[in-house]
Amino acid sequence: MKAEIQLALIALSINAGLAGADGKTAKDTRTPAQRSSLLWLSAQLVHKHMIKRVRGHNEVSSKACPSFDARKDELGRLV
Repeated sequence: MKAEIQLALIALSINAGLAGADGKTAKDTRTPAQRSSLLWLSAQLVHKHMIKRVRGHNEVSSKACPSFDARKDELGRLV
């Protein structure tokens, strides 16, 4: 029998995360409604697709987004 490994990526984006006069400084600016919606949607996807890890873009790229550490956020505790 041959073992199969399936890798998949589900990307979610939220319009928040910049602050300061320059509009380029990374800061967690999610509203309570955005936090709640993102957490709810992520939980649904984790359950439906048996996701094993939730990551922020900044963990795999030299980007500032998201402007929070997904591992320390409620999102990171979903799995």
